[in-house]
Amino acid sequence: MSMMLLWHSLTQQGLTPEWYQVFLVSMVGSAILEYATSWTLERLFHARWWDYSNMPLNLNGRISVPSSVFFGLGGLLVVYVLYEPTLSMTTHAALETSSALTERLAGTTKQDDPFIEERERFAASLRDTWLGNMSHVGREALRRAKSYTPKVGAPNIPGAEQLGKLMSDVRAKHWQRDDERDKAA
Repeated sequence: MSMMLLWHSLTQQGLTPEWYQVFLVSMVGSAILEYATSWTLERLFHARWWDYSNMPLNLNGRISVPSSVFFGLGGLLVVYVLYEPTLSMTTHAALETSSALTERLAGTTKQDDPFIEERERFAASLRDTWLGNMSHVGREALRRAKSYTPKVGAPNIPGAEQLGKLMSDVRAKHWQRDDERDKAA
């Protein structure tokens, strides 16, 4: 997506990078993103999600030149093969939707269509119902999260013990006020 957005931005300004520039940007950009993602995931979850230690020219097992070359080739594929069809499909769909809405709304007044107010009320009731359901879902998810405690020492789950302690601490410190408010309600 970022390659498509970058390519679109450049072509709108009248710039057209050469294929090797697209390759280098894809390769270097993906290497930076992959290294940062690997480091962040390891800090958050205390687990390595991928490891390039067995590949040549790797950096801390987080990235390697061969994998970055494949990402560079993927950038070429996105820009030179997938960009045009994707742009034409999305543009066509947007134009079709926009023209249909314009035709439908052009010149429509309350005299022409006596059901405009009814449709507006119906849309408002749907929106209110949807928002009400979403707030219910949110409250239910919060209730479940508050009561969740992973089994300490669960097999094959790295960090389960730390997660259990963290959830207990969070529940005790930060959710006490919410629990009191829920009981009062």
